[in-house]
Order: sequence, then C-alpha cells, then structure tokens
Amino acid sequence: MTHRDSPTTSFFSLATTSNPELIVVTYSNQATPGNSMEILVNGERRELSDPLVDVLTTYPWLGAAARTVHDKLKLPGWKRPSIMFLYRLGMAALQGPEIQQEEDPEFREVELKDEPSPRLSSCDDVSCWDGVDKEIARYHGPSPTLTCSLNGISAPNSTALIQDRCFGVCGPACKMCWEWVCGDCCIHTGCTRHDEFCRGHLGKFHTDCMSFRGVLWDTVTDTPFDC
Repeated sequence: MTHRDSPTTSFFSLATTSNPELIVVTYSNQATPGNSMEILVNGERRELSDPLVDVLTTYPWLGAAARTVHDKLKLPGWKRPSIMFLYRLGMAALQGPEIQQEEDPEFREVELKDEPSPRLSSCDDVSCWDGVDKEIARYHGPSPTLTCSLNGISAPNSTALIQDRCFGVCGPACKMCWEWVCGDCCIHTGCTRHDEFCRGHLGKFHTDCMSFRGVLWDTVTDTPFDC
C-alpha cells in the first residue's frame, strides 16, 4: 500500500503482485462539492456511494489488509479521507458472512478470529462480557479509563451499551472497535447514523450500510468525513 497526504489532498493505492493499481483513491478539498474523491478500481471509476460488492467478493482478503493497516500504521481516518475509504472497505468485508476471508500470500500474517456473541454477566463492567472488544471497556462504564475525542460520547451504563450492540461505536457491533476511524471507541454522530442504516430491514447488506453512509458520505455535520 502507498499513501501520502498534504494540506489539500489525501491519496492511497493498494496493489497486488499481479495488479499494481488494484484500488486508487484520491481526495482533494479543492474540488467541487460531490467530486472531492476519485475512486478507481482496476482503472474504472466508481462512485463513493457504490457498495462495491463485486470488489469485496473478488478480493475477500481486503478486510484483513485494511485491518492490518489500521492496527499497524494507526492512520487517522478522520484526518485522511482516502484512508477512511480503506477502513470502510475493511469493515464491509469483515462483517459480511457470505464474504469468506481467504488467505492471500501478501497478508498471511493476519489472523482473523470469530468471536462469540456477547452474553450477560453478573456485573455492569464491559470487561465482564464475552465476545466484546476489551478496548471498548476502556471508554465506557461508570469509571472509564480513557477519554473520548472529537465529538465522541461515553456511555455511563455499559450494560445498556452492550445490549444495544454498541450502537454508534465505530465497528461491527461490539466485536471489533475500529479506533482509528474516529479516534477512539466512543459513540459518534456519523457512526450512529451509519448504524441506523445498518439496522434496517436489509441490515448490514443494505447498500447504505456497506458504503459507509453517514461517515464517509452524506454526513450529518459540516465535517466532510463525519465523526
């Protein structure tokens, strides 16, 4: 992966051994509204609202690749719009059960784990729940150890948060927090709206859910990539 940023642009490209320009994303804050991000897949331009199901099914390792970038490089998506797009691909790939996570030679070091569903515990502490990303516990509950950033909100009642499947936290339910999407594992404006799209009658297979609507595009604040 190649990425570079300047005060006016954000760029990343993802390549494989057989395709040097599999995905190329360029963002410019100098462009006219609605045209700020150019997305090229195999040289073909795609729209920001396109769920890219064909890409996710053809390249199922994108989920692992995006998560590797997220965990190892820790690139802030809210500051780098092109990287926010990469995280969007990763979350869509990892949350779709019909998209199998096949091993790719370039990402063999990535290990994906299927977490069990959360179950009730006798205490009101997120860390007492099975199947919950323990990083979430550090931001929520009656005595959080980390502070929310940007417009993030901490949930004082951790039990209610888990029962609501971490509604508004960046990531698929409570299983995996994508901390570098909005800077923490708190509840965010854009992530809340995105989760609303993902909980409709089509669930996570809705095109608005898969295309990260509410965070990556069609946002609810004046922030171009909404947190």
